[in-house]
Amino acid sequence: MDSWSLTLLGGGTVNNTKTITGGGLGVYIGGGTGATNSVTNSGAISGTSQGGVVLGGGGTVNNESGGSINGPNFGVYIVGGSAATNSLTNMGSITGAGTGSSGVHLGSGGEVTNQTGGTIKGVANGVVIGGGTGSLI
Repeated sequence: MDSWSLTLLGGGTVNNTKTITGGGLGVYIGGGTGATNSVTNSGAISGTSQGGVVLGGGGTVNNESGGSINGPNFGVYIVGGSAATNSLTNMGSITGAGTGSSGVHLGSGGEVTNQTGGTIKGVANGVVIGGGTGSLI
């Protein structure tokens, strides 16, 4: 089993200004709700065999200017929650670098805002929004 560098199984908040790297995932927030889970990043988050950030109960990711989130399969994957609670705002860099990868994947809908200076890249898809209504701004 791959290691996860920072794991919060009951939900929670991560505010990263340095470097977080895991063998599988950089940050995994497995519980909580879309209203309570959040990651704010101005540093670097990466997973070497899976992805950068997973929010299993939904939530919010804010990748600030100078921040990077990356992995071979995805940069950010927000699985649960709902279109009303899931959101990602990017002013930095989010990358899925492997074959078939996505930069951002929202599995239950939501909103992705890519601001000036922000880049979202994947080999197959930059942004995927499924499982509910979504918007890309």
